[in-house]
Amino acid sequence: MYRSKWKTAGIILCVVFICILIGIPIGCFLGLSGVLAKPKVIDDVTKYEECIDSSGKGKYAVKWMEDTIFPATVSNKKVRDFRFIYYNPFDAQYLAYLVVDYKKSEYESELKRLHKEGINRFEGYWDVTGF
Repeated sequence: MYRSKWKTAGIILCVVFICILIGIPIGCFLGLSGVLAKPKVIDDVTKYEECIDSSGKGKYAVKWMEDTIFPATVSNKKVRDFRFIYYNPFDAQYLAYLVVDYKKSEYESELKRLHKEGINRFEGYWDVTGF
């Protein structure tokens, strides 16, 4: 009975030691990767097609961002503001916005395209901060 308690205590101590031995490096890696990773900010509208690529072949094509809300191209549009942020400390994150001045006919055409994509009109913010 006495020997069994020491054996159990020894096993528990070994398991705790192994967890600490494995957990500390993993914790350091995750902590440092989050601190050292820098977000890539692209606000040059000439790189729009590189960032918002519906063909699935671009640098940022594999992303968990609904980019059908964005037009396929902005080459003939009056873009007032554009920003694309890519941040990958260990899980890729994407954030983008686009401000375009449309002529009335272009605006109606864009609304139709969005409606066809299943995107309804929304004015406001979706809880995005620090942007």
